Amino acid sequence: QVLDDSGNGLVGTLSASGVSIVAAGKSGMAASFSGGNINLGKPASLNFDHNLLTTAYTISAWVKTSGIGSIFAKRDSSIQYQLFVNNSPRGTAGAHIGTEATRISSATNINTNSWVHVVLKVYRSGANLVGQFYINGLADGGEQPLTGTDTNDADIWLGARPGGFALTGMLDEVATWNRALSPAEVTEVFNFKNP
Repeated sequence: QVLDDSGNGLVGTLSASGVSIVAAGKSGMAASFSGGNINLGKPASLNFDHNLLTTAYTISAWVKTSGIGSIFAKRDSSIQYQLFVNNSPRGTAGAHIGTEATRISSATNINTNSWVHVVLKVYRSGANLVGQFYINGLADGGEQPLTGTDTNDADIWLGARPGGFALTGMLDEVATWNRALSPAEVTEVFNFKNP
């Protein structure tokens, strides 16, 4: 099992193979993926909706990879949300929100085989639902419009998604908030594990 430092009891279960806990993390231990996943189940606290009037959440993770693959996903045949290392534009951070057709991407390549801090914020801006990336504490491009509205009852996976798209690399300090962090808060989260 992978324990939750937040105190919210979101304990993850490692797949039978293809994932291990190693000492070479960004901050202490990290999860190393080679085809496996960590399953967080279906916690209600991570069941973010995509109502244009109410949706707001933030996902962050330290990522170390030279490949592509899923970082954090709640999806099956439909998608609620997925954060990943993109295959197009290759090596950027990417996200599907509400539907596979809605893809947003960072401007910065995170496929560096060194630790990179990736943040995805989803929130309402005026009448629109938007997403924005932050890379290593700094805003990476502007707000990108989102139109997806699908929800599902799928488990949440780290390091892969049902059907594959497995990450080869490491994840550390994965965290979520049920609101959009301010730019100053994103920088604070980045600096907390980047002394």
